[in-house]
Amino acid sequence: MFDKNIKISGKHSFYMDELKNKGLFKRHLDIYIHSAIIGFHYGRVSKSDKTSEYSSYKPTNIFLSR
Repeated sequence: MFDKNIKISGKHSFYMDELKNKGLFKRHLDIYIHSAIIGFHYGRVSKSDKTSEYSSYKPTNIFLSR
């Protein structure tokens, strides 16, 4: 299932880094898995963010962060 690296960019990358930096999760992978479960539970899906507001923010690599 997870045979390649997943790159998150835009506002979602910013949100993931904020959750990790605040100590709510230890790894980006944990956030990725929990967000899928929460989205499924509430029936919500978010589109990819390509707005210029977060374009300068670095992308998050799910499996390369430890």
